[in-house]
Amino acid sequence: MYHFWCPLCYWDDFDTQSELNEHFEATHYWCSLLHQHTLIHTAKYIECPTCPRKCSRESAMVLHLEVGRCPSGVGSEGIDKLAGECRQWRRFLDKANGFMYNCPTCGEKFLYMSGLLQHAESERCSEDLDETYGPLAIFLRFLRSRLG
Repeated sequence: MYHFWCPLCYWDDFDTQSELNEHFEATHYWCSLLHQHTLIHTAKYIECPTCPRKCSRESAMVLHLEVGRCPSGVGSEGIDKLAGECRQWRRFLDKANGFMYNCPTCGEKFLYMSGLLQHAESERCSEDLDETYGPLAIFLRFLRSRLG
């Protein structure tokens, strides 16, 4: 009989390859990590509104602004300020709770706009950044109009 060992746990032993694959997915987030790795190789077509940098996802562009990598110096406080000025802010921002972001579709909470956008881009939620009248799509257009 063959044994299938998990190289990350060292001691876990499974009877079939399929059991080992299930272990990878449940314990080591195998599919999620593979998906994140493929994003590295994705074409970068999302332009930063203030510098020549291009990103593969909207969340990456906003993160670029939030962490201060952009020469504009926008930072997370600047993103919070712009989010609070957007006409759709009530749909994704809880100002009373210290600028906590929440998903307009499922209500999951985030500390940063980039986290909310990453959530919306994932398969965990049905929020759609491409929906013309969706609150997050409106915020992204507002962000570009204010910074561009």
